[in-house]
Amino acid sequence: MRKLYTTLAFVLCSAALAKAQDTTKILFIGNSFTGANDLQGIVHQFYDADKLPVVTTAYAPGGISVGDVAMGTMAHMNNPEVFKLIRSNDWDFMVLQDNQGRFALDSARFPSPTASKVVEGHIKIRDSFHHHHPCGKMVWFSGWGFKDEDTSMIKQITINYEVLNDSAKDVIAPIGYAWKRSIITRPDIDLWSPDGAHPDIKGSFLTAAVIYGTTAQKNVMSNPFMSGLPLDIATHLKTMAQQVLTDPAVKRKSNLNGVLPLSFNWDKTNLKGPSGKALYRWYANGKLVSSSSDSVFKPTLAGNYRLWIKDKDGYWQKSCTTAITIKPASVANTALNAIQVYPNPASTQLSLRNIPDEIALLNIYGTDGKQYTSLQKTAADMSIDVSNLAPGQYFLVFFDQEKILQQSTVIVKQ
Repeated sequence: MRKLYTTLAFVLCSAALAKAQDTTKILFIGNSFTGANDLQGIVHQFYDADKLPVVTTAYAPGGISVGDVAMGTMAHMNNPEVFKLIRSNDWDFMVLQDNQGRFALDSARFPSPTASKVVEGHIKIRDSFHHHHPCGKMVWFSGWGFKDEDTSMIKQITINYEVLNDSAKDVIAPIGYAWKRSIITRPDIDLWSPDGAHPDIKGSFLTAAVIYGTTAQKNVMSNPFMSGLPLDIATHLKTMAQQVLTDPAVKRKSNLNGVLPLSFNWDKTNLKGPSGKALYRWYANGKLVSSSSDSVFKPTLAGNYRLWIKDKDGYWQKSCTTAITIKPASVANTALNAIQVYPNPASTQLSLRNIPDEIALLNIYGTDGKQYTSLQKTAADMSIDVSNLAPGQYFLVFFDQEKILQQSTVIVKQ
């Protein structure tokens, strides 16, 4: 009697998703732009004001960049402390802030790789974060320029973060967009500290408002937090943040819908993503295995699977990583039915012919379940010595390499 043992174990990140819903956990990695005015603390207070549980941690040593070669192991991409922090908690978001000057060259240009591995560094940290947090979201810190550059430097920084995201398909916190709007509409509100580079409390408040709106997906205007600022200034800055977060063009360029959850289903044969999307990319163990407009994918290899989708408006979303185990399919009926066992009954030798390649093990059991013989298959045609068996009825059982039962044949010892 043949039994089919093909199983796909499908384990969703339900526990991680439940934690994300209960308490949002955000890791900030950056330098003095993040450290100034305790940016993580301001974001925390935005969450507190909306009565949303949150945990925040920041690592922001002054002057450090993501990939500057001269910094050696101090550069974030090479720093063991950064990767230790990535592993330290069940993070929902990681906000990565680089030296904004590394994004301030002409469009689609970055410093020489011998000086700063900007894109490589961001992707390396992103990959580590996703490995340890299958449901977590990366947030790129697209910030501001120097005060004496007005808004021209902000424009270049914004463009180059969008260039980075052409490959990364993650989420950009559109901080620079909000700063630019504020500079144009209320030039009397100075967002910089006296050095013309770092933010003062107003600049950090605006930055935190954008990060809060990006990660919490909440209306910043309805949040009562003001960080001690005058009502009109706090209201203006929250208005600037909310405007960019809801601007259709900014949302698309920043991929703000990328923070929304995405799941896929298993129907015992195929993996299925949500229907009606423009593109589906399936990844197994971090490698692209399928890219098409078809929402259905049939996996053939065991591994950690993840889905990226692009909708018709250009937004990218990423699912959690799901562990899938696929056991080999049973041997085809035609191959099993071709096995010849003779003579039957047998007295001394039992001959077998046409044993399929997939069969690896042959066992003989008594009717009481006791195992009497176990042989590795060595050829398609074999003989089994049954001379030491007592007369009676037995079962000859064929197993594949995974020790999955494929065929059972009744034999009689004379």
